[in-house]
Amino acid sequence: MTATVATVGLRQYASASDAAESFAAMEKALQSCHKETYQGSVLKYSPMSVDKLGDRSLGVRIDSDGATLLQQFTLDGPTLVNVGTGGLADAEAETATKLLRDQVDRYEAAARR
Repeated sequence: MTATVATVGLRQYASASDAAESFAAMEKALQSCHKETYQGSVLKYSPMSVDKLGDRSLGVRIDSDGATLLQQFTLDGPTLVNVGTGGLADAEAETATKLLRDQVDRYEAAARR
C-alpha cells in the first residue's frame, strides 16, 4: 500500500522585510539542524536544490520512519509560499516543484489585482 500526501500553504507577513527575516531564520536553522526527535520519531533534514521562484527559494528533504517528505519554500514579497509532497513511496521533486510554481503563479496573479 502506498500513501502520498501534498500540502500547500501561504503565510502573509506585515511587510516584505518581516517575511525576509523569517525566511532567513529558516535558512539559518537548516544549516545547523540536521536531525530532531518529534513525538518519538527521528526526523532527518537535508537541503535539496529547488528552482528559484519569487525572491528566494529553498528546499528540505525530511526522512523519518521509512517515509520521505519534500518541502519547498518561496519568499515572494511579504508572503512565504510552501508546498510539500511525499509519503511511503518515492517522493518526486518534480511534483513538489510544479505545485510550488503553480502556487507562486496564483499568488502573484492575485496580488496584481
